[in-house]
Amino acid sequence: MSTNRKDNLNDIIKRQEAILSSLKDEAQSIDSDSIIKQNESLSSEIKEIKEKNSVLSKENEQLKGDLSNTRSALFRKLANEKLNAFTRVQKDIDKMYYKGENTTKSRLDEYSKGCEKSLDETIAAINSLADCEYDEILNKFLNLKKEFEQKRENLEKYSNEQFDNLRQTNNKIGEKLKDEPLSDTEKNASLKQKSLESFIGLNVLSKAGILLFIIGIILVGRYAYLHMSDLFKCLLIYILGGVLVAIGEIFYKKEKNVFSTALISGGVSVLYAATASGYFAFDIFSARLTFVICIIVTAVAILLSMQTKNQIVCTFASLGGYLPVVVLYLISFGKAASDNMFLPVSSAYFCLLAIVVFIMTYNKKWYAAQFISFALHITAVGGIGACAWALKDLGGYSYALPLSAVFSIVSFIIYLAMPSGKIILNKKLETEDTVLLSLNTVTGAISIGVTLYHCFERMVANRVVGIVFLVFAFLYIILFSKINKSENKDSASKFATIISSFSALVFSMLIVPYMFGLKYAPIAWAIEGAILAIFSIKKRIFISEIAGFFCILLSLAFGIYYNSTNGYSSLLAVIVFTIILISALSYDLFGIIAAKDNAPYRIIEAITAISTFAYLEFIYNTIIHSPSIKYFSEFTNVAVAIIFALVIATTLRFGIFKSKITLILSDVIGILLMPITFIRLNILEEYDYIINFYQQQVSAQSPKIFNIVLLIAVNIAVGIFFAKCISSAINRHSASAWVFTLMTSICALALITSTVMAQFDIEFSSAIISTIYILVSIILLVVGFKKNYTVIRSSGLAIILCTFAKLCFIDTRSLESTWKILSYFAFGAILIIISFVYQKFSKRLENEAVSINDDNKNE
Repeated sequence: MSTNRKDNLNDIIKRQEAILSSLKDEAQSIDSDSIIKQNESLSSEIKEIKEKNSVLSKENEQLKGDLSNTRSALFRKLANEKLNAFTRVQKDIDKMYYKGENTTKSRLDEYSKGCEKSLDETIAAINSLADCEYDEILNKFLNLKKEFEQKRENLEKYSNEQFDNLRQTNNKIGEKLKDEPLSDTEKNASLKQKSLESFIGLNVLSKAGILLFIIGIILVGRYAYLHMSDLFKCLLIYILGGVLVAIGEIFYKKEKNVFSTALISGGVSVLYAATASGYFAFDIFSARLTFVICIIVTAVAILLSMQTKNQIVCTFASLGGYLPVVVLYLISFGKAASDNMFLPVSSAYFCLLAIVVFIMTYNKKWYAAQFISFALHITAVGGIGACAWALKDLGGYSYALPLSAVFSIVSFIIYLAMPSGKIILNKKLETEDTVLLSLNTVTGAISIGVTLYHCFERMVANRVVGIVFLVFAFLYIILFSKINKSENKDSASKFATIISSFSALVFSMLIVPYMFGLKYAPIAWAIEGAILAIFSIKKRIFISEIAGFFCILLSLAFGIYYNSTNGYSSLLAVIVFTIILISALSYDLFGIIAAKDNAPYRIIEAITAISTFAYLEFIYNTIIHSPSIKYFSEFTNVAVAIIFALVIATTLRFGIFKSKITLILSDVIGILLMPITFIRLNILEEYDYIINFYQQQVSAQSPKIFNIVLLIAVNIAVGIFFAKCISSAINRHSASAWVFTLMTSICALALITSTVMAQFDIEFSSAIISTIYILVSIILLVVGFKKNYTVIRSSGLAIILCTFAKLCFIDTRSLESTWKILSYFAFGAILIIISFVYQKFSKRLENEAVSINDDNKNE
């Protein structure tokens, strides 16, 4: 051992000597000259840095001086500018001061206070600097303040002296002005004031005068009808219209006012009236010449409207163009009956007027002209339609009804273009545009539908109207998509969105009823509603989603109504309600996937579950009423209904998209099924009451066996599900566990007792009931031990105690002594066996618990 240590020490000494020798060699290798050179280079660098630092310090001092000088110069400049400003203000005050009576004291007081405040603030700012450089400026400001105070005193003195003289002078001037006439400028300024008086004088009276003028022309024409030739009458009306337009133009060139535009408007309306009278009343013009004249008058109206840029011209042009012909339609159809060109000419005439109104009001907010022309045009549509219906059976008028339909379509397109043009071009909508869109939609659908319907036979007519509604639906879907993509989100755009979506929905819902019949409407509505709702959920369009949901509800309501009136065959009814249910389930499924925690979809899910139960009942009733079913049993019907309810409740509880709402609904259904089964199935119905097709009771064994199986299965299923629902409710409300034991025990005892007593006529004192109680309790105990459910074991024990009480106080009362003794021994033995088994399982559970605790400690 000692030799090893010595060897180790020698090795260590050798290694250390080697290290020391290497260090000596390295130290010797270092040249002392190189160290001196490095020190010199570092010293030179330090000197350079010091020199740079000194230069930068000098530059910094110089910049500070320049900055101070600049600051002083800027302050002097600002002070001088402010002084000059005060000087200018003083000059303005002097000007105002020397104006004498044309000035007011209140204005000068306010102005002087502002100036005095500015002077005080400036003087205080200079004093705060405490610099001798600004003494000269300070003295100037002090002198300015003194001068200002002196002039203010002089002004007050002057004001007091001149007050009485000024009042007397003003009184004299007022007397002179009272006697002087108004100048032209004063007159025009007074007329242009927007008061009630000017509104009545400039607007109401001028328009009323033009209307009275037109009425007077009509009365003069009526008077002259018997005294003048038709050509002279028509020429006189043209001359009158031209004179009105010329006078209006003269006034408009001198001054653009309301009176000139009213004259122009009246003249245009008279020209239209003359043209209409020349063709419709006097028969002077041919149809071709009438069109040429109308085009000329229309061109004149457009030019005048563009020149004046006033919708009054457009409004009166439309009034004058529509009224004469509309009045002829309202009076009688005699003109149309006597001339087979009257209907086509008047239709083309009205369309031309509508196009003129559209051109003149394009890109303008001339809504009064649009609405007035729209009202007159709809009246014309009604007049032409009524006239066509009245003349359809006359010779040479086979074109009347198709013409009225074409006229209705063209009219709808023209007035649809007014608001929809803004939508397509992504322009801002006004409320008036949306109102016109809605009115035109309603009137267009009615007029086109009615006129087209009367052009064909009934079956063909319905399909043609359906095709029209299909086109309408596409039009409004396009409008809806355009509005929805638009960046305008104001109230008018939102209202237009609602109108277009609602119109598209209504028209699409009318397609199938008209083309295929009412009985297929629920199918189409359900499919349409589901597609629309699912599409809206993906695109997040709330309005169309509501519309889709409304379609599904309407399809369900109409399907139920139509089926209740025996409108459906059995197969078609099944198809209809199956499609409706699938549509509702699809909508609910996509809604829950998109927004799982959204309460409305959960409520819809609950409603759909109830609807599914009704659907299953409907299918079952359809099957049992088929000719292949020979026997009927109300007991079976009730049992099947309970099974359907259990299926729905189980799906809600254990489904993929379960939630709090579905769990609550499932609990409610499960709890309600217990008393329903107890009363409705077990007590009120009889499993062996079976009837045939003729309502006669029969004794068929197969249905009875089937009903017994149903009875047992339904009671067991209801009891188990009731226990699950009670457990869920207790956990939700944090109730005590004994509530579960009490409720499940009562449920089991009630179902067993009612089943045995009511269905099999066994008395309550029978030992059979007690035996069944014990069997059920044993099953509960076994399940409780197997699954380690304490509450289930407690329920089993509670049933055993109830059985023991029944045995002691009810069952053995009617027995003889021998049977009573035997029953006591038998039930006692059973209880001992149960206790032994209970003890055995209990010890096993304790041992498992101890082993688990030991494992946890070891870990």
